[in-house]
Amino acid sequence: MILGIDPGLANVGWALLASNSTLHSYGYIQTAKQDRTGDAAKRLAEVMYGLSDALRAIEASSGIVEHTVVIEWPGGAGGFQRDGAASSNARAAIQTSTTAGSVYGAAYWLLRGHTERILTPAPVTWRTALARAWSIQRDETAIHATILQRHPQLASLKKKAGPHVRDAIGLAEYG
Repeated sequence: MILGIDPGLANVGWALLASNSTLHSYGYIQTAKQDRTGDAAKRLAEVMYGLSDALRAIEASSGIVEHTVVIEWPGGAGGFQRDGAASSNARAAIQTSTTAGSVYGAAYWLLRGHTERILTPAPVTWRTALARAWSIQRDETAIHATILQRHPQLASLKKKAGPHVRDAIGLAEYG
């Protein structure tokens, strides 16, 4: 099983794939809108509660030898140094990185003994690898379209959830 997690600022997508790329389950977590750059502890609690089903599914499938968790590490998190720590972009980058780090820590702790690897690629890394493997352009639109072709059941996702879940599936495919 491979768990892909796309930790966004206010929204988190996750997907659980079997080793043969069959979509086992997926989900979308939307945190309270006022918490985008506010109460990080409350937001993290919402995210971790929302991910508990996916983490339990991996733990329950302990008969499977190989488990991988792939968590997107925000590519722009270092940009806060240019913009200054007081800007909203800086707070967003720091909070998104904090979410990714918290998810990493939870996956490491909760799945110890149940997972072989936890990967943390930047968006450009996993998108480049998938684009090469699938012989498509590296842009998000082409990657999302290919994921929809491979998993047509995702066509019914709500507009807000779609990009996050598709990214989570891309991360799992990368893993």
